[in-house]
Amino acid sequence: MGPPPTDNGSGFIIHAAYPIAPTEIDKYANNWLALRKAEAAAQIAWYKHSEHRNGFYADNDLYGLSAAETPDGRNYAAYGIGGKYSGPCYKDSSDRDVVVGHYCAMASSLEPQAAERMYAKLKALGLLSPLNNVESMSLDSRTSRILANPLKGSWNLALQAEGWALSLPGVAEAVEQAFHGVARLDAAWRSYFPPVPAGDIDGSRAVDFHDFARLGSRWRLYGCDECLWCAGADINNDTTVDFCDAEILFDNWLARRLR
Repeated sequence: MGPPPTDNGSGFIIHAAYPIAPTEIDKYANNWLALRKAEAAAQIAWYKHSEHRNGFYADNDLYGLSAAETPDGRNYAAYGIGGKYSGPCYKDSSDRDVVVGHYCAMASSLEPQAAERMYAKLKALGLLSPLNNVESMSLDSRTSRILANPLKGSWNLALQAEGWALSLPGVAEAVEQAFHGVARLDAAWRSYFPPVPAGDIDGSRAVDFHDFARLGSRWRLYGCDECLWCAGADINNDTTVDFCDAEILFDNWLARRLR
């Protein structure tokens, strides 16, 4: 599977944990954490963008396009923001903008504040409660009438609950450790996500001059974010790009990983 990991930008594909969500670089050089973060940011901004702005959704921090039952309950649609092979799908059969409830839960570990704001608003609108769910919803911009599908389907509810659970401190790490503790699961995972040579900053499967250039371009940066570590240049993840990182890179100079 070549980049990007999603065909049409559907959050169902890129964030669903089976049972862990990818955060590594795969054998085709897709950086899943970077791609997931970029896709989550695009989803959050979708209805705030001038090309497809929806004032109600934008003002109330409502977002999310993922595969789901349609708001009228008659169909199933792979809603998404668009990808390499197909365009976006964000309208229902009546040309109304759609939001899918479980999306922000699946991406909540990456965007916890945005997810919390959305769920708080859904509760305030009376759409979400211990007895109600929002499988999907659409909005008539002329009347501000909301059409919500309260389906409590087991699969999307599971993804929704799983997403929130994985956003809790320590849970994702524990699940990942248990996953890799099963030999066959670990072997299958490593066939798709082979170990990355320390110093392979650009995800090319080799430590070379391109990585050296990236290290140099971020030399002496401080306060590297724990998700991207200064675009990978902070190799030892100590929040600083310095001689310790350079030493690791040169210790693995010209190391490669197989497809």
